[in-house]
Amino acid sequence: MANIKKRDNSIYALTALGAVTVFLGHGLWAIGGKASFVELLSGSFENVLGVAIDPDSAVNWVKIIGWVDIAVAIVLALAAIGYLYKKASPALQNLAVSKLVLTLYAWGVIWGFLTALSRVTAAGDFYPEIWDLVERGPNFIIPAIGFILTSRARNSK
Repeated sequence: MANIKKRDNSIYALTALGAVTVFLGHGLWAIGGKASFVELLSGSFENVLGVAIDPDSAVNWVKIIGWVDIAVAIVLALAAIGYLYKKASPALQNLAVSKLVLTLYAWGVIWGFLTALSRVTAAGDFYPEIWDLVERGPNFIIPAIGFILTSRARNSK
């Protein structure tokens, strides 16, 4: 049983690190108003919904999304500390198995998939842009693993 717990901790640590870096990296690019992110947002809205977004508004939306991504990264990092370090504060331990963290991992699956899909929808062409979606699979698969591990930890609590 000790080997299983140690293995789960290792998998959780790598998963949490992956999720934190995905959200933090994208968030930092976004708060800088990265042009390609603005193009993905405005192109997707235009091609999928038929709605044109003012360029300044698109930049502002990307920046807001970036701050949300950074907040998610911080919460997931704190939860990882609570999960991995048994001497962490009770608040961090509770956070690690909270509905909030479970929800953030679920959000990570959805958001990771949508942002990967935006490479296809912004271009308006399925092929060859579908490979951009495939390449970004870890952006939504890693949070899915975090969701499963957090669910498992909640059930064994």
